Amino acid sequence: MNECDTCGSTVDTTDNFCAACGEPQNKKAKQRIKQLHDKLFNASSTGTHNNVTLKLPNQIKEYEQLVIRISYAIGALSILSGVSLAPSIASIFLILGGILFLPPTRLLLGQVIGRSPKFTVTIGFSTFVILLGIIVTVLF
Repeated sequence: MNECDTCGSTVDTTDNFCAACGEPQNKKAKQRIKQLHDKLFNASSTGTHNNVTLKLPNQIKEYEQLVIRISYAIGALSILSGVSLAPSIASIFLILGGILFLPPTRLLLGQVIGRSPKFTVTIGFSTFVILLGIIVTVLF
């Protein structure tokens, strides 16, 4: 049995990390932590991941923040409207359109296809799906 250098708890000689404080207890564990840290830090500082451009909060302009907030509001309202009409076929269109309107959907879609689709294309398609849901609601 060894003692953790950081917190003083007893640590088994085969443990890689201290159970009390999580501090790495051997060279291999310290190297693995450093590799993960470097991988995460480099991904967030470059702003790209799987060919999808990510912006840090301090890199987003004011009008982009406004567009993002409006997108969240419209997406949430569409989803809530769809859920309230749940037995109706229109609810499927409203929920799908609301999910497509949410900003994270564009990033996730970009990771799947290799690049983010243009904002106008995503908003246009999701607006079409939401309008289709509204038309189905009115007609049926």
